[in-house]
Amino acid sequence: MEFPLSKQNVRDLFDIQHCTLDKKVADKLKCIELINRGYDLSHIVNLLEIDEKTIRKWSSDFLACSNIEEFVTRNIFPRYIQLPLFPLDK
Repeated sequence: MEFPLSKQNVRDLFDIQHCTLDKKVADKLKCIELINRGYDLSHIVNLLEIDEKTIRKWSSDFLACSNIEEFVTRNIFPRYIQLPLFPLDK
């Protein structure tokens, strides 16, 4: 995927972020959202209180995927997700 994200991609991330009870999942999705908004790495580190190496990994994991569904399936679903998979009900 590439930044900036489409409005639909942003809505999908928001929906998933607000459906999960797992803080790590929510932080991962917040990180992607902040990158999309143009925040630089140092600001994201300060806002989320997560180390820079982790944020770089999450960002590269996201960019390696072709869409939101792939990102969720490969990086979140195997360990964390407790919500319905795609398509998300609007």
